[in-house]
Amino acid sequence: MVMDVVAFRVYGLIVPHADFFFYMPIAILVSSIPITPARLGTTQFSWVFFMGQLLPRETLVAFSLLFQFLLNVARWALGLIVLPFAYRDIKDKGTPT
Repeated sequence: MVMDVVAFRVYGLIVPHADFFFYMPIAILVSSIPITPARLGTTQFSWVFFMGQLLPRETLVAFSLLFQFLLNVARWALGLIVLPFAYRDIKDKGTPT
């Protein structure tokens, strides 16, 4: 959540702290519903629905798409770092039963 505050400031999106800390957990909860691929759609809906009255909607959609892309890249990078260790553990222990 701290990352979101910093990212909002970097892109010039100013939201009152009380609104941000009230709406952000709800928006994250809604965007975690696994009904769309890569969380696209539910994330943008939740950001616009909860913060659309505070910021321009097109800016929120663009920001949320970029932020979601960067989060996915970070997940993929961490996965690639951990993959050799996971492969080695599976190879050493055999397939779990």
